[in-house]
Amino acid sequence: MARPAPQPLEKLRFGRSVSGFRGPMAAGSNGATPLSQPPKRDLSVSPTAWWTALKASMNEEEVNDTRQLPEAPLSIEPTAAHLREMHAVNVAVGVNVAIMIAKLGAWFMTSSGALLAETLHSMADVMNQLLLRAGLHLSRRAPTRQHPYGFHKEKYIYALMSAVGIFCLGAGAAVVHGVQSLFDPPHLENMVWSLGVLAASSVAEMYSLSVAFGHIRAAAREQGLTFWGFLRRGRDPTTTAVFAEDAGAVAGLLIAGTATYFSWLTGLAYYDAIGSISVGVLMGGIAMALIRNNMKFLRGEK
Repeated sequence: MARPAPQPLEKLRFGRSVSGFRGPMAAGSNGATPLSQPPKRDLSVSPTAWWTALKASMNEEEVNDTRQLPEAPLSIEPTAAHLREMHAVNVAVGVNVAIMIAKLGAWFMTSSGALLAETLHSMADVMNQLLLRAGLHLSRRAPTRQHPYGFHKEKYIYALMSAVGIFCLGAGAAVVHGVQSLFDPPHLENMVWSLGVLAASSVAEMYSLSVAFGHIRAAAREQGLTFWGFLRRGRDPTTTAVFAEDAGAVAGLLIAGTATYFSWLTGLAYYDAIGSISVGVLMGGIAMALIRNNMKFLRGEK
């Protein structure tokens, strides 16, 4: 029996126009029309839909997060070390506020550049010690899912901010005013008041320094370090910063008092300007040491 002839496959022919390729044409149709093309897909995404999808994804991740909070490396309850740090900061804030007000009043009476430098020094100390206090408070927050190891490094961040504040507000302003006084010496008056305020400020600063000194000795004994070893390697940036600021304040008062005395003795304001610059340089050196120390803690160095 004869095999049936195979049916020819539907052929496509391509129509061309003067403008070029027009696409495949269906053969056998009247007029050779192009094959239908699929509709174009709209790939645009509205901002509202994108934001809704992102929030839904974030909520889903938070719900499905099965991580367990590990044991916090630091207790959120106040420890003896934390109480020591807070006490040192509170004493320093109270002392420096009183000293700042006294120095400011004496500067209005005397126009002394060295006394203005010391006023700026005390103002910077108050602001920076308030930063230290905020860092201590925030570092004791309980761990969260986003911060499972707690916030114990907050105090290093705020101590670093405090050191930068000392460098910019205290050191920079004192040096600039001292240089201006060299070229345009002010007329100094009532220098006895200036010397009296500086002497009283020295006594108050030495009290704050003794409090910080006692806390550092106690912390050094707990960590098996000497006093100077704790200043270099101890992990208590707050009390260390308070001690450094108070030690710098006592040294600065000694410099300012000497400069003021020679200006009063000789009648030359240049000594006062040199004293202002010297206090600024001293504050800058202390600030740089504190910045390096806190950067070491933030990097995780021992």
